[in-house]
Amino acid sequence: MPIIVETGDIVPNANSYASVAEADTRHSLSTSADTWENYDLPVKEQRLVTATRRLDALFDWVGTPYRADQPLGF
Repeated sequence: MPIIVETGDIVPNANSYASVAEADTRHSLSTSADTWENYDLPVKEQRLVTATRRLDALFDWVGTPYRADQPLGF
């Protein structure tokens, strides 16, 4: 499954809140930098999609969706 990043423009079929480049930047500043850098692109993409699914499944977002047709909860 290809990663489709939500940009704030209600991207159809979006399945990730962050791009690999954004995650690379975030992880470069954390204690997980070495581990994250060792993953290849498909693994990074799958981890981002999985994290997005977990966020949407485990959290009740406050308020209502911006649009009824947005694919992600936030």
